[in-house]
Amino acid sequence: MQPSTLIHWVAAAALSACATLAQAQAWPNRPITIILPVTAGSSIDVVSRTIGNELGKRLGQAVIFDNKVGASGNIGVAAAAKAAPDGYTILISSGNITMAPALTANLPWDPRKSFAPVAMLFAGVMSLAINPDVPARTLPEFIAYMQKNPGVLNYATPGLGSPHHFGTELLMQTTNTKMVHVPYKGTGPAIIDLIGGRVQFGYFSMGNLIEHQKSGKLRVLATSWETRLPQAPDVPTLRELGLKEADITGWAGMFAPAGMPPDLLARLRREVAEVLKMPTIQTMMAQQAVMPIHPGTAEQLQEIYTGELDRWPTVAAKAGIKPE
Repeated sequence: MQPSTLIHWVAAAALSACATLAQAQAWPNRPITIILPVTAGSSIDVVSRTIGNELGKRLGQAVIFDNKVGASGNIGVAAAAKAAPDGYTILISSGNITMAPALTANLPWDPRKSFAPVAMLFAGVMSLAINPDVPARTLPEFIAYMQKNPGVLNYATPGLGSPHHFGTELLMQTTNTKMVHVPYKGTGPAIIDLIGGRVQFGYFSMGNLIEHQKSGKLRVLATSWETRLPQAPDVPTLRELGLKEADITGWAGMFAPAGMPPDLLARLRREVAEVLKMPTIQTMMAQQAVMPIHPGTAEQLQEIYTGELDRWPTVAAKAGIKPE
């Protein structure tokens, strides 16, 4: 290599490094958008907004929340995947993001390449609930009723391919039962119809059920957590009842569009880690019956994310669900 060429190469590398450093130091200098592919008011939405607001305070910028629902979350995920990787668009998604490939043949984003993990945020304890008019007071009684009446009951979900959908499929596969799927556009409408008796069963986040359980509008039969919840100590876990195979944990993680400069991504990860330690966040999680997942790192999110990408196609195939 000629000396002049070497000098130019070194100078170019230095300029590039300086540009990256300047970008990292300047970020953020305008509002940040967090895309939430979930309905407003759901437990994931409430906790995510609290996390996002605290993150905005630490970064000194406003945070705008954009609830892009529809197509089982794919609309919001696709929008985040197409966003510029400049740190001004972030995605907080539930486990729906790992289920989409089992349902959609031609996704407008690449499940393995479109995102960089930022942090595992929390787990939503999923719970099995029935309308009180169903003649069962325990999960074994409910299973026996389903076995005697295959295909008679309807179950509600916030959409095709949601954790609620796959969780119910796992339950039916494990117990050799059958119900009819009624997908809704979001958690709120699904729970309204479950309370109203238009559907009889739902596998939802406990944060969305706890008040209805207390008021008697719904009957929660079991939870998916490792131990009984302090908010519902009388409700057994699926593991207690010998149904660990039907256990599914709803989770939420933060992702950035792939290609974000390493310094920006590293800073975002550090800031989110500090936010998750805050007492206000811990309190909000407890109020919404969601659990922090330790250590909550990007590496942990990546491990869970890839593991579920590998898991759900098998579940879908057993349920007769084919990507379309």
